[in-house]
Amino acid sequence: MKRLILVLVEDQYYIYSIYNFYLQLQGRELLKNEEEKEDFRVRMKISTLFLTSAVILSALLIPTVLAEKPTDVSGTWAWDATDFSFKYAGGVTFMSATEHDTFSDGTFIGSGVGPFTVRVDPNGFMTGRGRTTFTGEVMDKEGTLVIQWTGNTKNDMGYWWFKWVIISGTGELANLRGSGYCWGPGPSGVTMYGKIHFDPKLTG
Repeated sequence: MKRLILVLVEDQYYIYSIYNFYLQLQGRELLKNEEEKEDFRVRMKISTLFLTSAVILSALLIPTVLAEKPTDVSGTWAWDATDFSFKYAGGVTFMSATEHDTFSDGTFIGSGVGPFTVRVDPNGFMTGRGRTTFTGEVMDKEGTLVIQWTGNTKNDMGYWWFKWVIISGTGELANLRGSGYCWGPGPSGVTMYGKIHFDPKLTG
């Protein structure tokens, strides 16, 4: 559309030539004298003005939904566990339990609870995964979130490192989405990193 407007405004000779060709196809008389040409140019300028106004008005009337800019995540995620069960195979320990989470000092303020599993290798390295249901407040909005995580302690310090992602939400957090990672010594608290945003496509 912009290209068409530019052609209409900047290339009157080109339009004039096209119009003459159109008249030839219709078997009508060409624009021959200067008076007719000038009259044509005036009419084209008026038409261009109306066309430009219509395009601008249409653009203003079209509803535009802009996704909210992602927000950096900060804070601490700590936990303890209950309801332990263990299995052993080939020197590997498999542990299942229920995590009880505390989110504080940052973007997420609240608590969480959910199941998780951990594999402990003979060398002491651990890998785990879980899913917690967070209840609380994020960016002054309240609701619940289902957060899934996977991680391990396969690093020189033996710290927990894990990725997290928001799967779903309810209440004012129904359309909150995001992901990131955590790093720290473990149950006493890991530092949260990542980005979150409210997705307008999920509203309602």
